[in-house]
Amino acid sequence: MSGRLAEDKGYQHELFAQSGVPVPQTLQLFNPYADDRFNRYKTHRSISAMVDYVEEHLDYPVVVKKYRSSVSQGVYLERNGEALANRLQGLFEHSSFLDNTVMIQEYIDGPELRVVASQGELLLAYEKQGDGTDAGDDLNPLHGSTGMAVRVEDDSMLKELSMVCDRIHSVLDLGFYAVDLIWRQGPVVLELNPNPFCYFYNQANGRAEFVQIYETLLNRFLGPTGGTQVVQK
Repeated sequence: MSGRLAEDKGYQHELFAQSGVPVPQTLQLFNPYADDRFNRYKTHRSISAMVDYVEEHLDYPVVVKKYRSSVSQGVYLERNGEALANRLQGLFEHSSFLDNTVMIQEYIDGPELRVVASQGELLLAYEKQGDGTDAGDDLNPLHGSTGMAVRVEDDSMLKELSMVCDRIHSVLDLGFYAVDLIWRQGPVVLELNPNPFCYFYNQANGRAEFVQIYETLLNRFLGPTGGTQVVQK
């Protein structure tokens, strides 16, 4: 159940903000073109009213994020009102019944990190490095040709990241997950991914660390009390 709830980025954000997890300032907007049965949820009558509302609360650039997306798809950086209006128009015109809400977040500049964790335990943290020059609109530094995952070794940073995992665990009990965040004089959580994958880290660092992580988690959750113990060879 927690894993399904965590797939909803809007729900994530509300839980984290209420529990003291540092998150970006965020606005949530509902599709003005949705069927009349959704009228009670609509936040604005038009796209132009939405843009005015965003400009009252946030400075450009802003991040537009669909509620359900992964691998940086459905995440866009918009630098002015015209671009924001065009993006919202396109998203809302082609939305489904389950995709009528978007999040608009302040853009936070700084190194982007990923934390891999289980419940409240930090298992691994790495920085997403890359110049992003050939990644187009993709905001993930790893998706360009220069992208590289670099392990975080700083003890003070790891301590703060561990505290974030503990706070997240206080509201979502997940056996395995990843957290994407920006470091701005401390961690600011962008989103949680309940179905993380390790391709980019393994590409730069080899498979050994993630193999060990999987073995540890399998023994923890499927070991003597829950199934067959995994023995490392």
